[in-house]
Amino acid sequence: MPPTIRGSPSEYCLEAFIRRAVRHGYCAHTTPLSSLCDKADKTLFDSIITNSTHPLHILLPPKVQKHYFTRPLGHCYELPRKTSALDENNFFYRLLYHDILSFLLTDIFICLVVTAVCLFFIKVLQQQP
Repeated sequence: MPPTIRGSPSEYCLEAFIRRAVRHGYCAHTTPLSSLCDKADKTLFDSIITNSTHPLHILLPPKVQKHYFTRPLGHCYELPRKTSALDENNFFYRLLYHDILSFLLTDIFICLVVTAVCLFFIKVLQQQP
């Protein structure tokens, strides 16, 4: 599916089509269209990354040369600079930046949990005589 379908009237038409297919028994269950698109995007992106003979492999940015140890990302490619709003609809930009957002959200969640646990223990220790 093209990435430009998200948030467009076409997306709502396809969602309605899927609901009708479920209602008439052509599909066993309903899966949100966004989930189907994300899964297809990830499968295609993984195929492009792992297969150097894939026709789209030449469109990937160069690999990053790291001389120090950092946490691994989902890929080893340079992040291209976003220069316009159109870049957000670019398949490669979306998938290259997707992993970073996932890591950031995971880090933020872990920090919040650790902070909450520390505050809880501080409060417990303050209540003890």
